[in-house]
Amino acid sequence: MPAMGIVDNYRQRDRMMRVMTKDGKFRASVVKATDLANNASKRHRLNPLASVILGELLMGALLSASHLKEDEQISIRLEVNGEIKSATAEANMMGEVRGYLGNPDPLALSQDPAEMKKLAIGIGLMHVTRSGRVHMSMPSQTQSTVMLEHSNVPKDLTHYFAVSEQIPTAIRLEVKFNEDFTIRHALGFMVQAMPGLDTQSDEDVIIEIENNIIDLAYPSELIDSGEHIEDIMNKLLKGEEYVELSKTPVDFFCRCSKEKFLSSLALLGVDELSTLDRDQEELRCHHCSKTYIITHEEIQKEIDKLIQDK
Repeated sequence: MPAMGIVDNYRQRDRMMRVMTKDGKFRASVVKATDLANNASKRHRLNPLASVILGELLMGALLSASHLKEDEQISIRLEVNGEIKSATAEANMMGEVRGYLGNPDPLALSQDPAEMKKLAIGIGLMHVTRSGRVHMSMPSQTQSTVMLEHSNVPKDLTHYFAVSEQIPTAIRLEVKFNEDFTIRHALGFMVQAMPGLDTQSDEDVIIEIENNIIDLAYPSELIDSGEHIEDIMNKLLKGEEYVELSKTPVDFFCRCSKEKFLSSLALLGVDELSTLDRDQEELRCHHCSKTYIITHEEIQKEIDKLIQDK
């Protein structure tokens, strides 16, 4: 394959780019997650409304994780009374993300797309958990909870960063469909002001960045015209010099396994495991919808292990 073909292939795939302005006053991330969002939609058999909401939440988690340390991850969970019932997404800065909705087939209660999403989410809470390790033997975890002020994923993530982390943040997430309701584009970006920014002396720069964000109302139009996430970043930070920190492939990725399910079953104890007397059990991972068949022999093996360990 010619060199330009390889480069263009790479630019077309799902990726995340993160940068810092040279003066250290802003950091930004841009993510393209089209294949990822389509993958999630197919795995969970989502209707179009659910595909938009989960697609936004997955991209929001990726952007929120983009400036974490390598051993950290972030979990965003919506506890709501709307049609989706609940929503969860987990991501790390390596570009791995997974998630699901409590209801994959929410009803559309409005003709207006924005109102449709708002009603499907409803009112409730957003729980954001950041986990990692202080050192190899000591895991750490912090959790913040905010009320959903907008019933809108990007707006409520913006609200979370302002309230819980005191970081002025702008987030835009966009999911667009083809005529057959496959996802044509899933794109998002996040810009955050850093502690060195002074709202008075840096007023001109702040206005400049705000205008750039306004001009990027529909980043999918740039992708349709043949541009890439690098071009979106250039427009987002137009007028500012920046340093590229990383470009990372992003994927819908779940670390579930049969071994993990068997370990979880073992927590039930001998008495409860013994009641599973059918030929096999079918277990499904909530995060990725993958199913695992656990045979009677495998269950018996776990029972035997528990008896030996007593």
